[in-house]
Amino acid sequence: MRRGAKPTKPKVEAKPAVARKSPKNEGSRVRDLEKRLAESLEREKATGGRLQEKNRALSVALEQRTATAEILRVISSSLTEVQPVFDAIASSATRLCDATFCIVFRFDGEMITVAADDGRSPGTLDVIRAV
Repeated sequence: MRRGAKPTKPKVEAKPAVARKSPKNEGSRVRDLEKRLAESLEREKATGGRLQEKNRALSVALEQRTATAEILRVISSSLTEVQPVFDAIASSATRLCDATFCIVFRFDGEMITVAADDGRSPGTLDVIRAV
């Protein structure tokens, strides 16, 4: 056996890529891409709107749970007095409703009286009592 150089493979030259002919002209492709981009942006906008709605709903639910927990805490800490409970209700209602003031009324079967108020102007309660 004769040892010598290994036979080499013949070198194959790479062929240039074959240009594909597009069935549509370039302007049509651009318009299609613009249309798809616009549709994608619309979907993103709709998804973003839904996320904002969900976040607002979660925020409102959290505020309501916090207010409820606060009122329950006041109830458990003042078992014999009801005034702190009415004050907590008025304070929570003002905050939850994003109101300027809140007045809580109590009906005893015959008369309606003011049980608590929060954030009112000084003369408001006098006007209400006069009516």
